[in-house]
Amino acid sequence: MDALVFGLLRHALQLAAGFLVARGYMDESMTESVVGGALAIGSAAWFAAGKIRSK
Repeated sequence: MDALVFGLLRHALQLAAGFLVARGYMDESMTESVVGGALAIGSAAWFAAGKIRSK
């Protein structure tokens, strides 16, 4: 399940980043950093939520 959720999240973030590039809010070279950073934050939050639920 985790791989499916993170795969969908990655594609959604890439779509959003592509929209921002098309609108001129950021350049194409920033998309990898933005998507990677958002996935890192998301995975940390997912891990923390799993630890809280398991208590």
